[in-house]
Amino acid sequence: MWKLKLVWRWCLSALLGCGCYAIPYAISRMAGPYGIDPFDYSLSYVVWLGGAFLGAIALSRCMAMRKWTVGLAIPSGFLSAMVLGIVIDEHFFTRYEMNNLWPLSLAFGTIIVTPPALLGAYLGAKLRSRERR
Repeated sequence: MWKLKLVWRWCLSALLGCGCYAIPYAISRMAGPYGIDPFDYSLSYVVWLGGAFLGAIALSRCMAMRKWTVGLAIPSGFLSAMVLGIVIDEHFFTRYEMNNLWPLSLAFGTIIVTPPALLGAYLGAKLRSRERR
Protein backbone atom coordinates (compact mmCIF):
# COMPACT_ATOMS: atom_id res chain seq x y z
CA MET A 1 0.00 0.00 0.00
CA TRP A 2 2.81 2.42 0.82
CA LYS A 3 4.36 1.83 -2.60
CA LEU A 4 1.11 2.89 -4.26
CA LYS A 5 1.09 6.09 -2.20
CA LEU A 6 4.70 6.76 -3.16
CA VAL A 7 3.94 6.27 -6.86
CA TRP A 8 0.87 8.51 -6.58
CA ARG A 9 2.88 11.27 -4.90
CA TRP A 10 5.69 10.99 -7.41
CA CYS A 11 3.20 11.20 -10.31
CA LEU A 12 1.57 14.26 -8.74
CA SER A 13 4.95 15.94 -8.38
CA ALA A 14 5.90 15.09 -11.94
CA LEU A 15 2.55 16.39 -13.20
CA LEU A 16 3.18 19.65 -11.41
CA GLY A 17 6.58 19.87 -13.09
CA CYS A 18 4.93 19.25 -16.47
CA GLY A 19 2.62 22.16 -15.80
CA CYS A 20 5.58 24.42 -15.08
CA TYR A 21 6.92 23.80 -18.58
CA ALA A 22 3.61 23.63 -20.41
CA ILE A 23 2.51 27.22 -19.70
CA PRO A 24 5.49 29.01 -21.33
CA TYR A 25 5.57 26.42 -24.11
CA ALA A 26 1.93 27.10 -24.96
CA ILE A 27 2.52 30.85 -24.88
CA SER A 28 5.50 30.51 -27.22
CA ARG A 29 3.45 28.40 -29.65
CA MET A 30 0.82 31.16 -29.92
CA ALA A 31 3.42 33.45 -31.53
CA GLY A 32 2.95 31.79 -34.90
CA PRO A 33 3.23 28.46 -36.69
CA TYR A 34 6.85 28.02 -35.67
CA GLY A 35 6.64 29.91 -32.42
CA ILE A 36 9.55 31.25 -30.44
CA ASP A 37 11.84 29.30 -28.18
CA PRO A 38 10.50 29.44 -24.59
CA PHE A 39 14.02 30.24 -23.38
CA ASP A 40 13.71 33.62 -25.16
CA TYR A 41 10.82 34.82 -22.98
CA SER A 42 11.57 36.33 -19.57
CA LEU A 43 8.08 35.27 -18.45
CA SER A 44 9.14 31.65 -18.96
CA TYR A 45 11.81 31.91 -16.29
CA VAL A 46 9.38 33.48 -13.82
CA VAL A 47 6.88 30.67 -14.39
CA TRP A 48 9.54 27.96 -14.27
CA LEU A 49 11.29 29.21 -11.14
CA GLY A 50 8.13 30.26 -9.31
CA GLY A 51 6.19 27.17 -10.27
CA ALA A 52 8.95 24.81 -9.18
CA PHE A 53 9.49 26.69 -5.91
CA LEU A 54 5.83 27.11 -4.95
CA GLY A 55 4.89 23.64 -6.15
CA ALA A 56 7.64 22.06 -4.06
CA ILE A 57 6.58 24.07 -1.00
CA ALA A 58 2.95 22.98 -1.41
CA LEU A 59 3.74 19.32 -2.00
CA SER A 60 6.29 18.92 0.77
CA ARG A 61 4.07 20.82 3.19
CA CYS A 62 0.93 18.81 2.44
CA MET A 63 2.45 15.36 1.93
CA ALA A 64 4.82 13.52 4.20
CA MET A 65 7.53 12.87 1.63
CA ARG A 66 11.27 13.14 1.79
CA LYS A 67 12.58 16.53 0.75
CA TRP A 68 14.80 15.21 -2.01
CA THR A 69 11.90 13.19 -3.47
CA VAL A 70 9.82 16.29 -4.05
CA GLY A 71 12.90 18.25 -5.06
CA LEU A 72 13.73 15.78 -7.81
CA ALA A 73 10.22 14.74 -8.89
CA ILE A 74 9.26 18.23 -10.01
CA PRO A 75 12.35 18.62 -12.26
CA SER A 76 11.79 15.14 -13.68
CA GLY A 77 8.26 16.13 -14.69
CA PHE A 78 9.62 19.37 -16.11
CA LEU A 79 12.21 17.50 -18.17
CA SER A 80 9.68 14.94 -19.41
CA ALA A 81 7.44 17.79 -20.58
CA MET A 82 10.46 19.39 -22.22
CA VAL A 83 11.28 16.17 -24.06
CA LEU A 84 7.65 15.93 -25.19
CA GLY A 85 7.85 19.52 -26.44
CA ILE A 86 11.03 18.75 -28.36
CA VAL A 87 9.42 15.70 -29.97
CA ILE A 88 6.34 17.72 -30.92
CA ASP A 89 8.52 20.48 -32.37
CA GLU A 90 10.60 18.05 -34.39
CA HIS A 91 7.58 16.13 -35.67
CA PHE A 92 5.06 18.88 -36.38
CA PHE A 93 6.92 22.19 -36.57
CA THR A 94 10.16 21.28 -38.29
CA ARG A 95 11.78 23.83 -40.49
CA TYR A 96 14.95 23.72 -42.49
CA GLU A 97 17.04 26.04 -40.32
CA MET A 98 16.16 24.38 -37.00
CA ASN A 99 19.33 23.49 -35.12
CA ASN A 100 19.73 20.38 -33.06
CA LEU A 101 20.55 21.71 -29.60
CA TRP A 102 18.04 19.72 -27.58
CA PRO A 103 20.68 18.26 -25.20
CA LEU A 104 21.69 21.79 -24.28
CA SER A 105 18.06 22.70 -23.68
CA LEU A 106 17.66 19.74 -21.33
CA ALA A 107 20.83 20.69 -19.45
CA PHE A 108 19.65 24.30 -19.06
CA GLY A 109 16.22 23.11 -17.98
CA THR A 110 17.79 20.96 -15.28
CA ILE A 111 19.98 23.81 -14.09
CA ILE A 112 17.05 26.24 -14.03
CA VAL A 113 14.41 24.12 -12.26
CA THR A 114 16.27 21.85 -9.83
CA PRO A 115 17.63 24.44 -7.31
CA PRO A 116 14.29 26.19 -6.67
CA ALA A 117 12.51 22.83 -6.40
CA LEU A 118 15.02 21.56 -3.84
CA LEU A 119 14.88 24.84 -1.91
CA GLY A 120 11.08 24.84 -1.97
CA ALA A 121 10.94 21.24 -0.78
CA TYR A 122 13.27 22.05 2.11
CA LEU A 123 11.26 25.13 3.07
CA GLY A 124 7.96 23.25 2.84
CA ALA A 125 9.29 20.48 5.08
CA LYS A 126 10.41 23.08 7.62
CA LEU A 127 6.97 24.71 7.56
CA ARG A 128 5.31 21.33 8.06
CA SER A 129 7.54 20.51 11.02
CA ARG A 130 6.78 23.91 12.62
CA GLU A 131 3.03 23.34 12.27
CA ARG A 132 3.28 20.04 14.14
CA ARG A 133 4.75 21.70 17.22
